[in-house]
Amino acid sequence: MHIFLDIGFTLMGGPAFSPPKMIRKILNLGEDDSAVLYDIIFCENHHTPDSLMVSLEKRLGCRISRDQQKDIAAFWQRQFLDVYELEGASVFIKNLARSGAYLHIISNLWFPFYNKFRTVFQNDLNNIRTKTLSFEEGIRKPCAEIYRRALDRAKALPEESVMVGDSVGNDILPCAELGMKCVWFKSRPVEKHQLESKRLLLSKYDDIFEVNSLRAAQSVIERFLK
Repeated sequence: MHIFLDIGFTLMGGPAFSPPKMIRKILNLGEDDSAVLYDIIFCENHHTPDSLMVSLEKRLGCRISRDQQKDIAAFWQRQFLDVYELEGASVFIKNLARSGAYLHIISNLWFPFYNKFRTVFQNDLNNIRTKTLSFEEGIRKPCAEIYRRALDRAKALPEESVMVGDSVGNDILPCAELGMKCVWFKSRPVEKHQLESKRLLLSKYDDIFEVNSLRAAQSVIERFLK
């Protein structure tokens, strides 16, 4: 069986503001610019803040002030300090690998977040067969194509695959549509009305399981493997 793992708030936690939201705040941009910001930050392969800022100015048609440049560069650097392993994530990966499952990662993220992931999980990387990352692929979740690429890269069939993620919209629904089993990991609190709404969206699909910990996610996956 193939297990596909999200990274952000599935294996790793971080600041309350996502990179696009934080940079939108630094640049004083409106909601109308959100989609372009998400594409620049999550779908372009920038290994330095300077490269990112060149693209921001070009695509948004804005001029980034010296103070804003400093704030963006500082935020980039803080990602390495502010991002951390979620409780039990490394053990989760090791246990799944020992079970004989094939592990893969698929995530919307930018380079500094992934760089910290590689550092934190450096002893687990050999257990991960493939990676499909938005900033390398040029597309992002919930686009079905990024999941198709991940399945093709893993040489996996949807019915033989499980997606583990924290986002109903980005992780669970797209994979359920493709016929994958899904484990919704509620790593962050969900308001009651939002929880009911999300459960309603998921109710038409089979093989979707809701958990509150990675240990519980492991138990669900172990049942699939029997």
